[in-house]
Amino acid sequence: MITLGIIGVVAAITLPALITNYQKKQTVEQLKNVYSTLEQAFKMSEFENGFSNEWVTDGSTIVNEQVVTEYFDMYWRPYLKILKTCKSNADCGYKQTQFYNALGKSSGAMIVDPSTRTSIILNNGMLLVFVPMNWKSAGNPYMSKIQQIRVDLNGAKGQNRYGRDVFNFVIDLENHFIKPWGYNESTHDCSKGSEGQRCLKRIIDDSWQIKGDDYPW
Repeated sequence: MITLGIIGVVAAITLPALITNYQKKQTVEQLKNVYSTLEQAFKMSEFENGFSNEWVTDGSTIVNEQVVTEYFDMYWRPYLKILKTCKSNADCGYKQTQFYNALGKSSGAMIVDPSTRTSIILNNGMLLVFVPMNWKSAGNPYMSKIQQIRVDLNGAKGQNRYGRDVFNFVIDLENHFIKPWGYNESTHDCSKGSEGQRCLKRIIDDSWQIKGDDYPW
């Protein structure tokens, strides 16, 4: 009985750490997979549709559902394995309208808004939110050559939180690449007490590892 008790105590101590390490490794593998998927889709689209710096006119203020949809349908949809296109948050299983930041509060980043972005579910269950536009100082949206993709690795069933299952990519159409959001900054916003929107940059900077006691896991 004493031996079993000791085994139980040891298991109670070590099991949570083992589960956490497994989840972290699984997250990294999923990130590598979606990064590869996006890069491959980008290259295929450039091969068939011409160089990406010609895909949009930077600074156009004409942004609506038709413009955003036509852009996605032309340059991205044919090159991704899409299960569903979200027309509303509930349509893809989300109860909230925004992703959560690393602190568990609404981040301000809309999950579904067909007038400014395209949100899709891939065959593997990941949610991808393509945001091909930006905002001028007056708040007017415009199609931009610097775009963003927000990825929720496990869709609506997850925590929907930056640094845990939600991560940001940036698309630079002018320079023909996809990189982690904040790639050109010397620091990252990914630690306990932060909003965590640059955690992908930290993971890649750490040689594709989630490590450090201050990581917002």
